Amino acid sequence: MKFKIVAVITILSTILIAIIGFIRNDTDFTVLATSYSESSTTLYNYNNKKVVDTNTFPIGSVENLIYDDKGHGIMYDNNGDQLVTIVDDETKNYNINNNPSQLIKNDNGQYMLHNGNLKFSISKYNEEYDKLVQSEKLPGFAQNFIIHNDSIYVLTNVYDENSNRKVTIYALDINSLKVLNSIEVSGLTFGFYIREVDGDLKIYGNSNEEAKDLSIYTHQLANKKTNLKVKSDIKVMWVSKVIDINEKEIILNDFSIVSVDKNNVPKIEFKNDQTLIDLEYNKAEECYYLLAGDFDKNQFEVHKLNSNFDIIESSSLDLGHKKPTDLLLN
Repeated sequence: MKFKIVAVITILSTILIAIIGFIRNDTDFTVLATSYSESSTTLYNYNNKKVVDTNTFPIGSVENLIYDDKGHGIMYDNNGDQLVTIVDDETKNYNINNNPSQLIKNDNGQYMLHNGNLKFSISKYNEEYDKLVQSEKLPGFAQNFIIHNDSIYVLTNVYDENSNRKVTIYALDINSLKVLNSIEVSGLTFGFYIREVDGDLKIYGNSNEEAKDLSIYTHQLANKKTNLKVKSDIKVMWVSKVIDINEKEIILNDFSIVSVDKNNVPKIEFKNDQTLIDLEYNKAEECYYLLAGDFDKNQFEVHKLNSNFDIIESSSLDLGHKKPTDLLLN
């Protein structure tokens, strides 16, 4: 009799775990929403256009959630000096340098970009976020950085005393964090985003500040040549992500989603009257999930787009006073 009771309890427990696992796995998407006035950030898990569960963490001004190679979550306050790690729903707080804006972890360590007063620095941290090395404070407001081979490349917009701006890429040694050289992209008046493609640097920005035209340059590291790849009249602002799909670059910016084909021909794929915040591609469904909204009206949605960028479904978000900053798919 005792064996039967134990067996029944075991079966019921297994079913319950399976149900809980199914709900978590069946989440359509997760939205990270943060407060810029309180130490509070919440993950909202949505399924069938409804919130199925939430998780709130004691940190504010969080722009994104990243995961390390162990599956541990990491959040940091972009306007402060706090970082939180999440392991099995348990959080641990760390103090880091002020104003972190990007974190990259690789085999050499953890590298973080910090901005402040139109100067930036790169710091290297150990697993407990003790600072090991820090670069000097360099001029410019840094947009993002990449690591390629033994160098760190930082895209910055550098301002002079008269507020004139030039787009500069700094190359830093990955170990000492000392500046190796700098590259000026003279064809751009504003740089938004840098990434590495086939061993070369690719830079997205505007060549004309008033026109806000999409311009894309490459810098060949082998011969140190900078070449214009795309010059268009498509208006873009704050390019924040590039996804490679079916021999096309899918470029997200505040105004629109733009594709660039293998012949470097750009095309606006999606645009509406909302600010476009984040974009994710679901390979299994061959569709896109787009986080967008109106910050003044505090109205936000997640649109599901097919491969032609038509909206096939929209989910309105109920986030209270918090602002959405990041979209995640399982």
